Amino acid sequence: MAFLFSCFIALLLRFFPVDIINQAITPQYLMKKSMPSFSLVFYAAIAGFHLAFSGLISGYFDNKVIASNISYRIRESKLFFNSDRLAKYADEKLGSLFGNISIGFLLGSTFLLSNFLPGAFDSRHIAFSSSNLGYSILNYHFNYQTILWALLGIFIIGMTNFLVSFSITLVLTLRSRGADYKSIAKVFLSTFLDFLKNTREYFKAPGGEKMEEG
Repeated sequence: MAFLFSCFIALLLRFFPVDIINQAITPQYLMKKSMPSFSLVFYAAIAGFHLAFSGLISGYFDNKVIASNISYRIRESKLFFNSDRLAKYADEKLGSLFGNISIGFLLGSTFLLSNFLPGAFDSRHIAFSSSNLGYSILNYHFNYQTILWALLGIFIIGMTNFLVSFSITLVLTLRSRGADYKSIAKVFLSTFLDFLKNTREYFKAPGGEKMEEG
């Protein structure tokens, strides 16, 4: 979706007599940022850490809404006009909202670490890299070899994002439940068996219903 949307924006900009974006950031520069390299893996790993951390922030606010009974307070508050709609939004979406805001700030400010720590720091997220690729392809005539290398780089970015964020989340989940690392093999085996048994459920969008308290 990021790739297609950036292509749409690139096509839309052709109807306007401005070339400010290409003058500020060239397609060649954006394409270079997607090429496979050690630094690309390192930057993608940083983005994976940010994804895991933003997930923790999202979970914190989800729990905060429940623990502080925020939806009830909104319904009973004249300041918020006793809004049931706003209360429902806070109950269902507040965690996701803060999680999305935090990941945006984390990804966008990573480069600032280069001013305080030795070495170069940046982040590579699959959505941003995909959109950069789509925009670059429509604004410069790259050869097929360059495009294929960039696609490989984006695949590496996506896999690194996933593996790092998933690994951090898995370790934290096991520690929070008092499980040791020997349980990882059992978790993967159980997940794989469940995938074989309920394959459709892994590709179906989750519903909006909330889990019942047990």
